[in-house]
Amino acid sequence: MSLTAFHDRSTRISCIIPQCPRSALRSLFPNADEIICGRCWRTVDLSLRERYAQLKKREKRLERLEQLKALQHRHFGVSWSLLREQQRKNWATIEADAYAKAALGLEGTAGAPRGKRT
Repeated sequence: MSLTAFHDRSTRISCIIPQCPRSALRSLFPNADEIICGRCWRTVDLSLRERYAQLKKREKRLERLEQLKALQHRHFGVSWSLLREQQRKNWATIEADAYAKAALGLEGTAGAPRGKRT
């Protein structure tokens, strides 16, 4: 039986990798339907993680511009829809990559020794 079975589903969100027992508090990610834990995240290709960070920065920039009302309404809607579509595609690719690596048995930093770094 998986450790995630013991988590209260109303207060915790399980990692997207089925074999992974890790979870996060729902209060830390109130708008999230799914998460990927740090150990599984580190197995994802660096280029995908960098693209995720880039899209996150664009999202924050759009939020700031929305607050300043610097964008015209019609352009703003198009910007958000394009960003959401790019984020959705990126997340799907990240999920596929993480699932593939989990199936191969890779975890964390893929073979890096555990313990203190020197």
